[in-house]
Amino acid sequence: MKQLILASLLIAIAGCGTVSKSERGELNQAAATFEYGEEPTPAAIEAAIRERMVTYLKDPASAQYQLGKPTKGWMKGNPLAGGKVAYGWQVKALINSKNSYGGYTGFQEYLFLIHAGKVIDAARGFDGHWLPL
Repeated sequence: MKQLILASLLIAIAGCGTVSKSERGELNQAAATFEYGEEPTPAAIEAAIRERMVTYLKDPASAQYQLGKPTKGWMKGNPLAGGKVAYGWQVKALINSKNSYGGYTGFQEYLFLIHAGKVIDAARGFDGHWLPL
């Protein structure tokens, strides 16, 4: 069931549209006025990511996290879902957890967008739809 949910999430994210150069410029200008709040601490980032991933991992207690440094970022959502732009702190993370056989799967790259201490969007791997400022 968790794999089905994760697959659905990945399909939805894969449908994200690309952004033209002029649109990217407009979004970067808007991003300069957006209130990001304080940069989250490493502990707050890990807590938010753990909270988000608990429903997707077979054995969340076994998960090992390697977190990158947060940077201000934004992403444009799927045009079919309104194409809303979300701003927040972008964090790359490598996550390794156990599968249903009890063995570790190896570190997988994820990208999280965090705003006000909560993960507001996530993608597995970097596919170019997330655009740092």
